[in-house]
Amino acid sequence: MTFTEYLGQLRALWDEWESYTPVAIDVVTLQKNREEEKNFQMLARLKPKYESLCSQVLMSQEVPKLRTVCSIILHEETQRQIMNPFNRTEEDPQAAMVSKQKD
Repeated sequence: MTFTEYLGQLRALWDEWESYTPVAIDVVTLQKNREEEKNFQMLARLKPKYESLCSQVLMSQEVPKLRTVCSIILHEETQRQIMNPFNRTEEDPQAAMVSKQKD
């Protein structure tokens, strides 16, 4: 599964989660909390080879926007493919995510 496919699945789950979450009075705080939660969920499921990238994102002064984190991950994934195009396996054709989807 590619990062883009994984992100699509997460977005569907986030939309469902938001429909069950009560609305907060402070909209800015609510949006910030949701953005952080989405980042944490996504980063938690990345493969171990992206651990240093996750640490870099999480050690930021302020948690970056989801769009920024996705851009960083896609850039890293592309760089890895360019630098080592023949080291892919059939099982892992370009995916950044852990294949433990059933856990």
